[in-house]
Order: sequence, then structure tokens, then C-alpha cells
Amino acid sequence: MSLNSKKSEMSSKAAALVDGVGDFIEYWGFKKIHGKIWTLIFLAEKPVDANYLINHLGVSKALVSMSIKDLLHYNVILESPEKRSTLHYVSNPKMVDVIFEVLMAREAKMLLKIKKACESLARVDGNKLSTEVSPERLKKLGQMVAVADKTLKTFVTLRQLSFKDIGKTFNLN
Repeated sequence: MSLNSKKSEMSSKAAALVDGVGDFIEYWGFKKIHGKIWTLIFLAEKPVDANYLINHLGVSKALVSMSIKDLLHYNVILESPEKRSTLHYVSNPKMVDVIFEVLMAREAKMLLKIKKACESLARVDGNKLSTEVSPERLKKLGQMVAVADKTLKTFVTLRQLSFKDIGKTFNLN
């Protein structure tokens, strides 16, 4: 096998990995491009710039720029501390913390929105509710949302106790 064919095989396998992580991230409600960018940054030996990402992904500068902004917002990637003529990026080495920050930033907000909608509907006079809304089922839904919210908050609190050890075990911190 020649060097070029080895490189081509490696490139196609790396592309499959990048695409797979993109699919996984998309499944969790982010954009596929976020997962692809993070994967390329994570796998790189050195900090990378936007041009590196544009060239490897074959996407527009605008898409990479917007996606980098999103990833920086969630602290998934960081600006490299090394001073260069262009900004370079690295993945956040504290991935366990990142995951929990995202959970609290996104899922907690979604649960709060659902909770407020349940409470608002529950304040409607029972006689004015449509026949499609059972007051008892609405109450159960509100209880489920409250349990989900409490579970999420407990999970995040437990992180401080036990997930630090998990992070150390897998070198994620």
C-alpha cells in the first residue's frame, strides 16, 4: 500500500469518525457541524484555526465562524492561550464540567418552560378546559416535570461528589 493510499484510507476513516460524532451531537439537539468541529479540534495534536476547519470540513467560513461562537459559548472549545496572528482553538480538557454546564444551560431551561406552561394551564378554571385536557392528567404531567427537574439538579449536584473521580479515571478533567 502506498503512502498516498494509506493517507486516503486514514482520511476516509477520520471523516467517518468526525461524521459519526456529528450525528451523535445532532441527536442530542445540537447541530451536526458542532460535533464535527469539536471532533477535529479534539483530535488535533496542536491548536487549530478556522481555516483548518474550513479545509477539512469543506464548509463555508461563515458556518465555521458561527459554530465556533456557539462552541465557545458553551465552553466546549477554548481559545488557545498561545498568541498567534489568528485565533486558534483547543477542546476544553474539562469535558465532564462541560457536559454538566450544557445540561444546566439547556435542559434546565426547557424543563422550566414546560413547568411554567403546565402551571399556566392548571390555573385555567376546570370548567373552561377542553375535553382533551384532563385536570388529573395535567397534574400528573406537572409532577413528572417537577421530578425531572429535581433529578437533573440532583444529578448535577452529585457530579461534584462522584463524577470528579470518574473524570480522573478516564482523564477527562
